[in-house]
Amino acid sequence: MIFSEAIEIGDASQRAAFLARACGNDAGLRLEIERFTEHQIAHLQLLICEKERFASALLCSRERISQHYQPRMKQAKRRD
Repeated sequence: MIFSEAIEIGDASQRAAFLARACGNDAGLRLEIERFTEHQIAHLQLLICEKERFASALLCSRERISQHYQPRMKQAKRRD
C-alpha cells in the first residue's frame, strides 16, 4: 500500500516526505520502497519514451503513405 501511494506522487521531494511519514523509523522499509519506486519510475519513463517514438514513427509512415496515394486518389475521382 505504501508503494502504490508513493508511485503516484510525481514530485521526488514530496514522495520522500511521504515515505518518511509512512515508514517512520523503519529505514530498511523506506530504502526498499525508494529503490523499487525509482526502478518503476525509470521503467515507466522508458515505456513512455518508446510509446512516443512509436507514435512518431507511425505518424511519419501515415504521412508518407498519404503523400504517395493522395495524387492517385484524386486521379481516380476525376475518372468517375
